[in-house]
Formats: sequence, structure tokens, C-alpha cells
Amino acid sequence: MRTKRSFLPPRPRRTGQRGSTIVYVIIALVVFGALAAASVSLFSSSRMTASRPNCAAQARLLAESGLRYAASELRQYTDLIDVNLRIAYLTGAQRTNTLSDGGSFTFTSISAPYQVGGTGPFYVNVTCRGQACPDSDQASHTMTATYSLSAQEPGQLGFEDDIESFEEVGEGASPWAPDDKDDAIVVDPVNKTVTLGGGKRGIFGCIWYGGDLQTCTDGDCRLGSGFRGYFEFELEPGSQGDGFTFAVISASQNPATACGGKSDVTLPGELLGYAGPGIDGNGIKPPKLALEFDLFRNDATMWPCLPFSRNDNAPRDHVAVIYWGREDNYGPTCDGTHDDNQHGAGLLTDEEPRNPDDWSASGAGFDGFYYIDRDSDWIRSYNNRTPNRHRKFRVRVELDRALEPNDSGFYCYSLKGWIKRDDQSVPDGFTDLTQDFADPDNPATLPEITNSVVLNQARHQDMEHVRFGWTTATGATTMSAIISAFELNFKVDPELCRPKQAPADYLAYWPMYEGSGDILHDVSDNNLDGFISNSYWVAGTGCPSCSGLLVDNRTQGQAHVLKDTPNASLLDLTDQGALSTWVYLNSYQSWGGILHHGDSSVVVTSDGIMADETYTLQFTQNNARIDGLRIRRGDRRPMFCTFQENAWGTPYPNCVVADEELDLQRWYHIVGTWDKTAAGDQMKLYINGTLSDTRAACDGARSRDAGLHIGSQVINGGYPIDGVIDGVYI
Repeated sequence: MRTKRSFLPPRPRRTGQRGSTIVYVIIALVVFGALAAASVSLFSSSRMTASRPNCAAQARLLAESGLRYAASELRQYTDLIDVNLRIAYLTGAQRTNTLSDGGSFTFTSISAPYQVGGTGPFYVNVTCRGQACPDSDQASHTMTATYSLSAQEPGQLGFEDDIESFEEVGEGASPWAPDDKDDAIVVDPVNKTVTLGGGKRGIFGCIWYGGDLQTCTDGDCRLGSGFRGYFEFELEPGSQGDGFTFAVISASQNPATACGGKSDVTLPGELLGYAGPGIDGNGIKPPKLALEFDLFRNDATMWPCLPFSRNDNAPRDHVAVIYWGREDNYGPTCDGTHDDNQHGAGLLTDEEPRNPDDWSASGAGFDGFYYIDRDSDWIRSYNNRTPNRHRKFRVRVELDRALEPNDSGFYCYSLKGWIKRDDQSVPDGFTDLTQDFADPDNPATLPEITNSVVLNQARHQDMEHVRFGWTTATGATTMSAIISAFELNFKVDPELCRPKQAPADYLAYWPMYEGSGDILHDVSDNNLDGFISNSYWVAGTGCPSCSGLLVDNRTQGQAHVLKDTPNASLLDLTDQGALSTWVYLNSYQSWGGILHHGDSSVVVTSDGIMADETYTLQFTQNNARIDGLRIRRGDRRPMFCTFQENAWGTPYPNCVVADEELDLQRWYHIVGTWDKTAAGDQMKLYINGTLSDTRAACDGARSRDAGLHIGSQVINGGYPIDGVIDGVYI
């Protein structure tokens, strides 16, 4: 019999920014105890009848109170995931704790748990600011302290030490093959492998971890700030499909027996055991997420309860991130669970994320959909008996789960995946699960596939306890996929980052934290919100917002701040200004607009100026000539221009152009500035913080009543880029 252990003790009741009862008690004990011991230092007077508090001393004592409160909160836990959750709470909901007289203490920062030299106890650094006398001689005092924790390193779980804790559930088969269901999943404790599919047609099943290692009890695991996982798989010769998923599902919504699939049809394979009602009729309930390995194309219909309804486009085998489709039923004969792994299904909201599709038509993976060859198999081609054509695939998976909400109160989830054959070289650290693998300065470490979504608080709480494992199914074809070398490590070093605020002198800042919906929020005081059309939320640059906006030349997408938006006239800059953004290109498009002030596509001069454009950050045209610099066909160079009435000429009078082309599928930070009153160079263009081009003289920008386009140049998404935009400042 397994021994159950308790999880987090009850949290203090949230009472907003006023703190909680326990906070008041601690403050009272510390502050008033200190007052009694040192009352003579707290008051000074020139007359006995006119005493006033020593505000500086009170602020110091309040800061010290906060430090002691943080220590008492964090030292009670033995699990680093619990410590991280409490840190997020103390730096989020309980960041500021206020007394009835207005005095307060604020946790300005609490570090992630760390070890000295990588061994020994864990420590945290806590910085707290006390503030006293808000209505008179206001004073503040900041203090920092380092505390040791009782929490211990949890270690890794996996096949090597605990394979017998992986339990097969929900196995089923088509009516014409009922005796084959036990072959859907086979655990081999000797060789420490799990075989999915069993080489049989029309079977499905799931396997979940059911042990008590790390932060798990009977397979119910605390997710905390995410995990890092690794496993290998190979296909036995002759395997054709359908595939499998590595899945993480809500334990609060799903018992250990949860599984998808469908056994009353001839071909249940396309559901991969992840979608569908399963044996008990309940399937796998959301919230959930998975990395699917789809080996068989299913694209004949969009109706999810009919065969071949996966919406697989041209790619044959591919890897994709999936969540769940729509929870409401399609009709009396079609349960909503059937589309859980159908590409493009879902409403794209905080309640119901949209499953990624091949939106970029590239297989590059930045939109959550990855493949190598659009017209042929790249996984199944390595399942034959020829030694150099039979390979294992090595898979690394990382999930980042926000412990703090964004400005909309939603929580970000970012999933990353790496898929490498065993004959491909990878940088050191690929199997090291103690730290994140991706290094922005080393393209060889960047993930093949990534996707981000946001969940509301209810969905987020449902994912605090999870189960993880694999789901699988076969249909008209057979498959044997052997999973080996599995390890998983829950994260103990979360990145706790709060949304940035726009500096006071900035006109607008769109951090693109939304991850859902069709409104692009400006977090500056000017509230220059934009409307999103024909675009997709995908993974962005990371903190402070995990999402970015995918705009492409196929759908003419963009975000548009309308000219009649209140305060839109502030964007009508003339003498000086600056534009800043992150850009990720999938392909190069002539004249692709990044940020463009002006709506009209009507050309009014022979030189090509459009009717109301005033300034633009965009890409060059093929074979363009700018200041005598020949832009070669295929160059990917951003340019920044301001316009007067005769804006275009030879040479262009108000443009700066990058001195080198940009690589595809890589993030770049681009900044364009102009100041016609500056003493030196009046126009500048920066790429990744390095000055790329300057212009000595600038005529400034003309004034026009126009809207701002993000990701394109004109109304209806004309001249779009093909890529992702994130973190836009003006």
C-alpha cells in the first residue's frame, strides 16, 4: 500500500492589497514589540506636548517585519515546487501588505531558490521595502536578507528507477479485433521500455505515471512552474501509423484511468488515444496539452466524428502541439471530445485554446506545427531494416508555466520540443534536465517546435495537479513505437517576471501578452488598443509576455490602431520619434510592413509615396536602390523612413537601411529613431542593439490623420510581413 502524503498546507486567505490576518499579527508582534523595547528612539520632541513619530525608524522596522514574514512563510516547505508557488504568491497577490495607519511593506524581489556551488541547502534572497507615515513625513527603507530553506533537491524520475510505476489504462480495440486490445501498450520492466501500438490494427490505450517519486502521489503530481523531460523512440520496421502523444493532463479533472479513443468504429486510430470518449465515455477532460507524433495523414473531412477528420494538410508525418478542441458537442451524434487533437479546433480563448495548425505553411515549428519535408515522410522513413535508415529519435520537452498572471489575469503556458535523430549531433546539455537547453545566441539549441497559450485562473488551478504519460492508437495500419530512456524533472528555478510598464515618456507599448482574443492592448496611459485580424497567437520572445502575433502574406493579417481611436492623434509624430519591436521572419516579403503610420494604399506620386503615410519600419523591395546601395534580390533588410510631400526620390531623402540581411527563423530586435533637431546624425537604425545605419539630415515626418498598422502597411493587411511580431514600443 502506498503511503499518502499531504500537499501544501492551506494558504492564508487572500484579502487583496490589505494583506491578511496573519500578516497583521506578525506586523503587530514585530513592530509593537520593537516599539516597546525602544520607544525613546521612536519619538522626538521639542516639547512634551508635541511629539511625533520617527518615520524613518518605523519604515526600517516595517522592512524588517516583511523579511521575517517571508522567512516564516518559505522555511515551512520541504518541496521546492511549494516554495516557488509561495514566492509567486508573495511577489504577486501579497506583494504589498498595508496596515490600517497606511504603513506598509512590499516584497520588491524574491530570488528563485539556488544552491552555492550546485550542492547543499537551497537559499533565497528577499528584498523588502518598508514605508511609513504616508500622510506626513513619508519615509521608506529597503532591506535584503538571505535565508536557507528546508526544501531539498527532488531529483529526477523515469524508467531507470521506476518503470513499474507506469500503468496501462483505457485499452480498447475495434469490434473486429477485440482480442488485440491488451497489445496497445506493453511495459517491459527488464529492458525498461514501453511499446505503443503492438503491431496491431484498430487498438488504442494510454499509460500514465502512477508512482510516488518527487512531488507525486499515486501519479498525481504537482506541476509548479513546469518541467523538463527527455525520451527516445524508434519505430519497428513496417510501422505506418497512426502515432502517439506525450501528454500532460489535469489530475483534478481526470482519474488515473482516463483515456481517449473510440472502439465502436472501424478506424479509431486518428484520435491517438488522446481524443474521443474512450472506454468509459468520458475521455480525457481538459485542461490538457500534448506533443503529438502523427505518422498517418488524415485530411478528408473536417467533421470530427468521421474518419480522416484530423485536418492534416499536405504534410505526411509531423509533430504538433495540441490542447483540446471545443467542449460543446457538434450535434447529437458527435461528442465534442472527438476534435481534441484536430488541428485548428478551439475558440482561441483563455478558456479554450486553439490547437495549432500549419499556419505558416513552412513546418518551421514556430507556429506549433513541425515537419521537415512537406511531401514525404521524415519519421517513418527511418523505420526500415537497413541499418543506416533505421534510427532512434531523441526528444526533449520543456514546459514553462507562469506562476504570476498577466495584465488580463491569465497565466501563460509555453511548450517547447526538440526532435533529433540519434545520428545527428547536438550541443552538450541536450539530456541535462537540471536547466533549460535553449540559448538565444546558439541557434543549434533552439527548439524545433514551440507554442504558447494563456489559461484563465480556473483552468490554471486545474493544472496545478497533473498526470503525464503517453496515449496511442492505430487504425487501418499498424505501428510499434518503442519508448525508452525516459526522464522527467519538475522545474525548481522558475522565471518570475512581471509585465513591463510603459515608461512615462512613451506614447504606447503593446507587450502582446494576450495570447488569445482579437484585441491588442496598449499598457501605456494612452490606451491605444488595436484590433487584430487574420492573425494567430503563437510563441513570442518570452518574459514579460509569452505570446507573439503571427502575421503572414497568405491571410493578410495585421493589428490596426484606428485613426478615430481616442488619443490616436498622439501617433502623428513629426519632428522626432522612435519605433521599437521584436521580429521573427518565416519568409521575406517585399515591402513587408512592421510598423506603419498611414492607412491608404493609394499611390499619389510617381515616386511611389502613398497618400497618408508618415513614417514606416518595413522591409525593402527586391532590387531596390537606396542611397546608391544595391539591394540584391532575396536580401532581407529592414529599412526605416519618414515622409514629406516628395518623400521618394533619388536617393531617398529620409531613409536608413540595415547594413546586412536578416536570417530567417530567428528573433531580431529592431529600432528606428529620428530627430530633425539633433546636432549629430538625425536618423538611426539599430539591429539587436547595434547601430546598423545612420543619416546625418532628416526632414522629419509630415502630419496626417491616419491609423497605425502592426505587421502590415495599409488597410486590410496590405504589404504584410510573413512572421511574428512581439513587444512593440513607440
